[in-house]
Amino acid sequence: MACTPTLGHRVTKALKTATDRLSRTATGSDTSGATPTTSVDESLRAIVRSTLSVVFRPDEPIPKANVSDEITTLTTIRWQTPDGLPVRIERRRISPLHPGDSGPNYLASAVRSGLLAIHPDSPLSAFDWTMPADPDTDPVLDDTYRPALARHYTPWGRDEIDAVEAVDRHLTRRLDPDSLDRYRSDELVELARELLVEETVRYLRQQLHVQGLPDLRDQESTQIRHVLRRLLGQRRLGEAICLAWRAVRMATEPPNRAADPNGTTSALSWFIRQAEDYIALPERHMKCFTYFGTGCAAMTWTLLREVLDLDPLTASVESVQQLLPHATRASDAHTVAGAEFPVLRCGPCGLPLLASDAWLCLDILPLWTALKIHSGTTTRTSTGWSERRGCSHILSAPPISPRPTTSRCPRATADSSPPPPN
Repeated sequence: MACTPTLGHRVTKALKTATDRLSRTATGSDTSGATPTTSVDESLRAIVRSTLSVVFRPDEPIPKANVSDEITTLTTIRWQTPDGLPVRIERRRISPLHPGDSGPNYLASAVRSGLLAIHPDSPLSAFDWTMPADPDTDPVLDDTYRPALARHYTPWGRDEIDAVEAVDRHLTRRLDPDSLDRYRSDELVELARELLVEETVRYLRQQLHVQGLPDLRDQESTQIRHVLRRLLGQRRLGEAICLAWRAVRMATEPPNRAADPNGTTSALSWFIRQAEDYIALPERHMKCFTYFGTGCAAMTWTLLREVLDLDPLTASVESVQQLLPHATRASDAHTVAGAEFPVLRCGPCGLPLLASDAWLCLDILPLWTALKIHSGTTTRTSTGWSERRGCSHILSAPPISPRPTTSRCPRATADSSPPPPN
């Protein structure tokens, strides 16, 4: 069964068809008082439970995974699960899981790694169904699901709570900055960069919405992310947040609003000009926010505050690198060999690419499959535009089809050996 973050509604069709079938043989309720819809729900639930089952493995070793999968899992069991109950992504302690649109992708990748599993009590709307030609035949569970709607659990313990505690201890040791090798340190740095960029974009969009301005278009989103990746390499998140706030306020001033009714275009242009100036003059003072209303996403908080003990608003990519003894610096050689898994690297810079940089067409079963290709384009889904991200070289990569199968980026290589030096 493959994991997909897109939000379809084929289950609605399945429910309607099955309800129509049952209504032809029922008068509206059976002797137990159950309605046809209830019977349909129970029938579909039985199909799910016959396909998926809760299995705990207390005596088997917890699988090793890449940093992004481990951060996703650690975030999920700490912030999305109360008291070790099966995971369900909803507003509880910290929401959302990811500041951008990549939360479902990260969940799907964590399922593929084996650290998380899909719970059979997930809402029926989390699954896709195929309706057979024969109206008297039950629907068939498809091989896709929607991670953001599903419930997950971790199977590596005697029960749900024991498994959460065991995986938490395991991941805490694995993610200790002193225990990370060069490759894993670089992957953590790139994950931190993505989260910082997405927190800024999320705040900017929220401010545009508050002021009644149009949202960023896909091309504008790509442009501002490219600038933010460089700005946050040396500047703090609170500084980038403050710059975004100033850009929106500037665009809403009466003279500027009259000159540009759109407003968003003016805000974006002003933000990029200021950001480029600050990048060129790293010693120039920037005001830094110490608080912002939306707060950080759960993954950002887990990585920066709990793993690295950094205040997210005063964190930058540079400050993250300083805490990682083996992280690649600008003067260092390329990533050394010895990664635990075959990895997809950017050819020009040698940095590893995250799970969210690949088009995820995944198995629910914990099978390691080759990472699929990435690009700097955007892909339209039913939930919005999902940005393809990675190192800055992705922005110049050629566009690809929405669902690649075997093609790879000419600039990337999938192996565990170090890339050639410049």
